[in-house]
Amino acid sequence: METWITWSIVALVPMLLRSPKALLPLRVSAGDPSRFAGLFRRNAIHSFTGYASDVGKRSDTYTQGSIKSAMGTDGHPASVDGSVQSHVVVTDQFFLTDSEGKIESFEGTGFEAKVGNGHLVSLAWMIKGFAKSGPCFLIYNHSTGEAFFNDEAIRKKLTFPYPALYVAILLLMILPIPVVVFFGVLAMVQKFLFERSGVKPLTGALEAQAATLPPQPEAVSQQPAAQGPAKSADMATSLREISALRDSGALSEAEFAAAKAKVLRRGP
Repeated sequence: METWITWSIVALVPMLLRSPKALLPLRVSAGDPSRFAGLFRRNAIHSFTGYASDVGKRSDTYTQGSIKSAMGTDGHPASVDGSVQSHVVVTDQFFLTDSEGKIESFEGTGFEAKVGNGHLVSLAWMIKGFAKSGPCFLIYNHSTGEAFFNDEAIRKKLTFPYPALYVAILLLMILPIPVVVFFGVLAMVQKFLFERSGVKPLTGALEAQAATLPPQPEAVSQQPAAQGPAKSADMATSLREISALRDSGALSEAEFAAAKAKVLRRGP
């Protein structure tokens, strides 16, 4: 019994060492909106603001389960039993063009963002320490004033960054269950307060950044007007060709995004 209790406490050490972060509110630094505040300061915030184009959504359905059947004496199935579960993952896709003509492509799940062509939109993603990339956690639509958060990115990187295997081990030990539940509730509270008020310094900075863009950049408004029917058809053909290459596996998602951005910049 004493050995079991000792191992339960030892297993809890990583979670207990993170108690200061779990007890502090998660928020963006008011003095420096490019970083989170307090103990989360190692997480830098990068952003990009521009006008949205080629907005779309993709839905992928994932199904898993098992089916069992019993054979009768006549060789035919006597009974069939099983269960099947499916869930739908919605992927947001669009391009952003800033005032300098720079294009940023976006494709991500977990947002279900309401973004339309021509909307002024900002993306914000977090990068920890010396890492070169990180997950996008915020889509902010300046045109509608709506913010869309990726709850999974916030949870895994900031509020409850514990691997599923580690949590499963703690739950099997039974004794740490109240501690796990307590930290889980704290993570939910942190995320709720962050989305409600802790992100305001960042959205304020994004609004200021968006105010520097003209009402409609040339790349979005003037280029389509200058294209004749034949030119538009050529561009559509080019886009279909690179889409077919992507679907066949000849182009990766990154290569597809780069090729598509090149077509949109160059025009037909």
